[in-house]
Amino acid sequence: MSTIIYSLLTVIVIFTIIFGNTLVCIAVATDRRLKAIQNRFLVSLAVADLSVGVLIMPLGLVNQLLGYWVFGSVLCQLWKVFDVLACTASIWNLCLIAVDRYYFITHAVKYSLWRTSNRVNLMIVSIWTLSILISAPPLFWWTADISPNERFKCLISDDVGYILFSTMGSFYVPAVIMLITYSKVWKEARLRARANTTPQGSQRESGNQGQDVPTTKCLLCVQHDGNHKTGHQLIQQKNTSKGLSNDQIESDKCCDQSEPNSSLKKGFECNEKGECQKIRGKTNFPTVDCHSGKPNTFKESNNMPLLEALPASTGSITLLERQKRRLAQKRERRVTLVLGIIMGSFLICWYPFFQLYVISALCGDACNISTLLFDVIFWIGYCNSALNPIIYTTFNKDFRRAFTRILSKLFGDVSFG
Repeated sequence: MSTIIYSLLTVIVIFTIIFGNTLVCIAVATDRRLKAIQNRFLVSLAVADLSVGVLIMPLGLVNQLLGYWVFGSVLCQLWKVFDVLACTASIWNLCLIAVDRYYFITHAVKYSLWRTSNRVNLMIVSIWTLSILISAPPLFWWTADISPNERFKCLISDDVGYILFSTMGSFYVPAVIMLITYSKVWKEARLRARANTTPQGSQRESGNQGQDVPTTKCLLCVQHDGNHKTGHQLIQQKNTSKGLSNDQIESDKCCDQSEPNSSLKKGFECNEKGECQKIRGKTNFPTVDCHSGKPNTFKESNNMPLLEALPASTGSITLLERQKRRLAQKRERRVTLVLGIIMGSFLICWYPFFQLYVISALCGDACNISTLLFDVIFWIGYCNSALNPIIYTTFNKDFRRAFTRILSKLFGDVSFG
């Protein structure tokens, strides 16, 4: 009975790995919105995890159920190498995704310019090359010692040198990099959330005191509509070492649609992200004549206090601040949740196996580690390949839309929300 349950659970894991990672590859290949450069890292991860589900686990299941290896010594050697290769590539791709996210969050502009198509491909090739270098040595040396009564068993290398080398390269080094990287991502997310929720006139208590934070956001864009006149009044908020300052940019003469030669003052606008956009390279901004198209100019005024400029709008700004604070806190909780799930699933799946693998190599028979315990922990590591496509795509709306589109074509009306 236990064998049947074990087999069913393993088959479910194999199916989940193949289905989920195939879906990721199809989605990126067929959806225009998912063809962004950074999604190549997810495809590389999916290929590594697919290798686990297609090449490694089915043969491992047969070997586990029969109790011996029936596929010959050559296939045994190749199976062991591909096992280490696929798992190592999967872990290092997770590490690469972590580093990519860190640099994109902390150095968005510079990194976006640096992260070209060729460089992304080079990073992916480097990860797979490193994985080959870690997995290939048992083909030439560090082979497992097989006694005559074990000739039908396909055993992993028991050489202490290779075990330490492979565990460091396959798990411990990338795990440390991921922990450091995601901790910095989390700290950066908290720092930005606090910056966005700092009340007006208060000081930021952080390590960045004394430096102006280069952000200018549009707090308020008020449209006046009276006597057939329309115009815009923008309030700029600037984060400085002394707190937050507000600069008012307004046009005192609005566009009077009843007069043929009036003009609408321009130069600042709120974009989709709520940021103030300014026409580059000019202090005096051109305005467009409402009917004749003749240019005029208007100048920026930086000396009007917010409360004096818009006494009736302070309640709206206070409400806006509360909304921004709640939104920033929600984003921080979301980042914490996502990073916790990523690192938690990775460590839960892989740490027990690699720790037990090192212990068994160092103390040998003296530890008397149960074969059943070792096998169970070994297979839990494979489960990470089933979780990866779920974790890395569930929080992405474009992936959910692509999955809905693909599965709806296959199975009818399907929705991922």
